[in-house]
Amino acid sequence: MTPDGKVNILLVDDQPAKLLSYEVILAELGENLIKANSAQEALQHLLKSDVAVVLLDACMPEMDGFELAKMIRNHPRCDRTSIILVSAIYLSDFDRLRGYGCGAVDYVPVPVVPELLRAKVGVFADLFRKTEQLSRLNAELERRVAERTAALEGSMSELRTSEAKFRRTFECNMIPMAVWTAEGKIVEANDAFLSLIGRGHEELESGLIQWAELSPTQEATTDGQFWREFTELGVGTPFERVILDREGRPIPILFGGASFGDRLGRGIFFALDLTDRKRAEEERARLLESERVARSTAEAANRLKDEFLAMLSHELRTPISAVLGWVQLMRRGTLDAEGTQEGLRVIERGVRAQVRLIDELLDVNRISSGKFRINHEAIELKGVLRAAIETIQPQAVEKEIAIRESFDSDSINLVGDATRLQQVFWNLLTNAIKYTPRAGSIMVDVECGRDTARVVVRDTGQGIDAHSLPHIFEPFRQGDSSITRRHDGLGLGLAIAKHIVEMHNGTIVAESNGNGTGASFTLMFPLCAPPVPAIAGSDPIEPADLAMRLSGIRVLVIDDDASTRDIVSRTLVDSGADAHPVGSADEAFEAIASWRPDVVVCDIGMPLKDGYTFIRELRASGGTAADLRAMALTAYTRPEDRARALSAGFDMHLAKPVNPQHLIVAVADLAAKRSPSQAIRA
Repeated sequence: MTPDGKVNILLVDDQPAKLLSYEVILAELGENLIKANSAQEALQHLLKSDVAVVLLDACMPEMDGFELAKMIRNHPRCDRTSIILVSAIYLSDFDRLRGYGCGAVDYVPVPVVPELLRAKVGVFADLFRKTEQLSRLNAELERRVAERTAALEGSMSELRTSEAKFRRTFECNMIPMAVWTAEGKIVEANDAFLSLIGRGHEELESGLIQWAELSPTQEATTDGQFWREFTELGVGTPFERVILDREGRPIPILFGGASFGDRLGRGIFFALDLTDRKRAEEERARLLESERVARSTAEAANRLKDEFLAMLSHELRTPISAVLGWVQLMRRGTLDAEGTQEGLRVIERGVRAQVRLIDELLDVNRISSGKFRINHEAIELKGVLRAAIETIQPQAVEKEIAIRESFDSDSINLVGDATRLQQVFWNLLTNAIKYTPRAGSIMVDVECGRDTARVVVRDTGQGIDAHSLPHIFEPFRQGDSSITRRHDGLGLGLAIAKHIVEMHNGTIVAESNGNGTGASFTLMFPLCAPPVPAIAGSDPIEPADLAMRLSGIRVLVIDDDASTRDIVSRTLVDSGADAHPVGSADEAFEAIASWRPDVVVCDIGMPLKDGYTFIRELRASGGTAADLRAMALTAYTRPEDRARALSAGFDMHLAKPVNPQHLIVAVADLAAKRSPSQAIRA
């Protein structure tokens, strides 16, 4: 072995290419590889170094592998060297027997299997290393025994010296040992054995310890084999079994023994405690099972990921295809007014579908990262629920589905987030409409108990099968994820809904008797006290109310995307505003100096100078420009993005894509908050 603990592996072949291939195959073992091109060169290496394994080509000029193997095996220096013969020519059983007869431990045909060859060489290398270690230990043990024997040699006879060695081994308590008689009575035992079986010296000296008491009945078969060997050969092959302690608890041991050969039929046996090893084996089995389960879970998750990506691609491409198709038809100018309106409806529906998908993906990301937040304020549950019903009513009317309400007359007051709860009810109602056939019905029941509010959404749809029901609230789970499925979606809505409900300290449970029986979702929420005024969803703004609402207001629109600048500017101009679009922060500063806007609508993500930098420089510029009302209109929509925009100096944060009505109202609110100097100038 080398000083760094590596063993020497000698590769012998007259062909350099094969030597190189063996070197590459065995390099992973991390051992010291020595190459020889001939038998003479190999012998020189063997005489100079201790070699663990010789990988030897059987067919070489001058001296073949068989002859070299015999020489190696007959040399005392190489008695622990393992020889593996490799041959592409001598492949018969006779050749194998010849190789084994010459001292080879294995015979490998060419072409070799790299993994198999590496494993075989690795085993023999480890065997050599352990043998060397054992030799050193044996040498150390022999040295100590020799020293002890030399110290006692002058005063003891050969017999007493042997007895002393035995007694030392017996009493050192490294291994539990005992002496029995032919009748099975234990007459002597060391402390290690007595400790193992939970007995004391008093019981031993009183002759109360019998082998039969320590041996379970189920061990009779293996005991019989051991006793036959013990009687016939004077020694029994060690084997694993159990013995019983004082309380009758089984202890796994490695058991073996030998006869003294005296007329009393006495013998000595050892019982090596295997409890720690058995525990390690059980732990290994448990870890293997855990790894198997983890691998199975990972494979299932990988399948779900692939299915989700396929569904996501479908859900993104389908509405986009319709949008692009209608846009191309409109560009041709061949559509009449009715066709144009239908195209606009399809485009709007497709865009809203994309926004919904993106919102769901962002919500799931926030949930998984622990950044999902809700507002805590007093709300009235029935008002929130009715707002959700009003939102999905057109979809129900289109499928001729009746939505029946059964609400308690009293107000139901909660503490929570009205927008997020409306999202939950909208999802449940949308799913109910999606999976309920035409002319079906949906029942919404609201009951108020002493401490909790109970909401039940029940439909007459296709129901949920027993296999899918336990996984209905898991992300990316759908009852049907095949390409022939009848309904769209990513399978995220219910997972998000469950998280929102639980953040309100509530519960949500799905129930169904199977396909064709409909489904019901029951939500429970804790009530708050004292009662508070009802808060319903905000009333929709009629388009007529927005006409000329921004009359006389100058709005500077900053966005590096030309399409976004154009649609925002057109929306503001349609409401009476004077809009001035620019494509960068530097252009915006020039426009502020020359055009003097009342309100600034600015994107965040822009090249060279982003929206955060722009607003900070604007606020630091001094004069009336520093007091301009400014709104961030951006696709960065996380709560931390909103907080960052407001802390940077923006007065308001709106998420893209923005509802035109909301944009107009927001600009009007900012214009109303202008500083006195700006209002006088206007």
